[in-house]
Amino acid sequence: MSSHILRRTVAALVAAALMTAGLVAADALSQLGLTPAAAKEALMAGIGSGWLNHSLAAPAFRQAPEALRVELAEGAILWAKAYTASPEFQAAYAKLRETRKPSAPVFTGTPEEEFTRQREQQAREQAKGAEEMKKVMASMPPDQRKQMEEAMQQAAAVMKQMDTPEMRKMMLDGLRMQREQQTREYQEQLARWKEDYPESAAPLIARRITAFLTMSADVDFDAALLQKNGKMRFVKDAYESRASEWKLCYRAGKAPVAAARAAAQAWLKELGH
Repeated sequence: MSSHILRRTVAALVAAALMTAGLVAADALSQLGLTPAAAKEALMAGIGSGWLNHSLAAPAFRQAPEALRVELAEGAILWAKAYTASPEFQAAYAKLRETRKPSAPVFTGTPEEEFTRQREQQAREQAKGAEEMKKVMASMPPDQRKQMEEAMQQAAAVMKQMDTPEMRKMMLDGLRMQREQQTREYQEQLARWKEDYPESAAPLIARRITAFLTMSADVDFDAALLQKNGKMRFVKDAYESRASEWKLCYRAGKAPVAAARAAAQAWLKELGH
């Protein structure tokens, strides 16, 4: 067989394998009662938050016999792997990543200019308040009006005493420190964002897969149950405090979870982790 024919044969086999995988994955979604749109939305939410909404497929999965549950678990992961390799997912992830990006603080002008604006605004508000108080005082009895005038004069005197170069410097320094703190917080948030949502989704997907593998590693499929207050509970109290995903794996059964873990481990290896 010539090298040209060999390459064509290999390419055809690869294409056939991919097509078969796609059909299996699509069939798994349909049997789970999921539309592609719903599955994509759930997957994006799971990648973004680390929590996957299992309730969409739970009814169909629970009713399936164990052998079919194994196929559905493998097919769902196969679909997820294929979708996350698509240009559609890359665009959706880029959009998700941008929505999670922290907003940079916005400063108008220099600290000195902002301080001047604040003082001018404060002066306008004080003048407005004084005019409104004068209108109220006009209807007061003379003795009450005199008391109010004295109180206003005292307040004005206090404000004047506080308006010193030292006080203005302290307020300006406080404004500078506030800007510096907002900038530091933004830089810290930006660093966390770059780590939590890297430009390539592969590291994030690998973290989600690793979290699933860690969580499902010690599921006790032989754990005994008892009925309590009309609900099935674990006999072992420690199991009741386990995460809902751990309990979901317990209910799914040993064989389906083993199949899901094997598929996840293979996917993780392909991602280079």
